[in-house]
Amino acid sequence: MQFYQFPDMRGAGTTAIWLGYYAKEWSFTGNTEFAVTHGLRGRPGHDPNLTGRLNPYCSVDSDMQIVNQMLKYYKFGFGFVTDEVCYLIREGRLSRGAAAKLVRQYDGRCGGRYTREFCEYIGISERVFWRVTNGWVNRELFERSTSWWKPKFEVGR
Repeated sequence: MQFYQFPDMRGAGTTAIWLGYYAKEWSFTGNTEFAVTHGLRGRPGHDPNLTGRLNPYCSVDSDMQIVNQMLKYYKFGFGFVTDEVCYLIREGRLSRGAAAKLVRQYDGRCGGRYTREFCEYIGISERVFWRVTNGWVNRELFERSTSWWKPKFEVGR
């Protein structure tokens, strides 16, 4: 196996742009509402305890993102719910106190179905997955409890 080598872009005549200049009305909630009115269907049986996300319309194209966000949580101390509530706070749709409660309740969650699917996809056992994952948990942010990793930090304080 070899790493992908990106082509040399110097002669391609491309220009990078920041879309914020062109999409002034961008909104996390507004984009979801727009997509739903145009036929986007949410994740069937959505449960934030299993997906680690509030919006059932986010990341419907890949279950792997749920695992990715759990890993991000154990490495950096924040997951996708933190990302979501930050948008909602900026849009004036959620208070910081309510956001902190949601983050404490759901951030970093990932149901076993998603980790099993991920392990099957990359061809490893769940035991190997958890051994590797446990080895990369940020011990400055988390400590091992009797059953799982517990944050040393308190969200919203």
